Amino acid sequence: HFQRKTPEERKVSSENAAVVNEAYTVLRTEHSRAAHLLSLQGVELAGERETIPPDLIMKIMEVRLAVDDAQTVQDLEAIQEQNAQVHDGQVAEATEAFDSGDLER
Repeated sequence: HFQRKTPEERKVSSENAAVVNEAYTVLRTEHSRAAHLLSLQGVELAGERETIPPDLIMKIMEVRLAVDDAQTVQDLEAIQEQNAQVHDGQVAEATEAFDSGDLER
């Protein structure tokens, strides 16, 4: 049916499809959703690349070593659970900061 539409209708349809695709791209990941919500509040993250804090690098190295040393599936599941708890805590902290308007945290 697309071919039967007028050129103007096809143009509008293509533009709408582009908007839907962009929305999907934004909503697809937690990071892109958060960046978009922050941009709506006037906080732009684009192009910002901060150095990874040394304590975070050390934590990553510790987790990698723990994975290498894991002997069982249960060991790996415990590491995964710890990582999930840290992730959930960070998401909760970011959510609280956003909800309270404290975007400088």
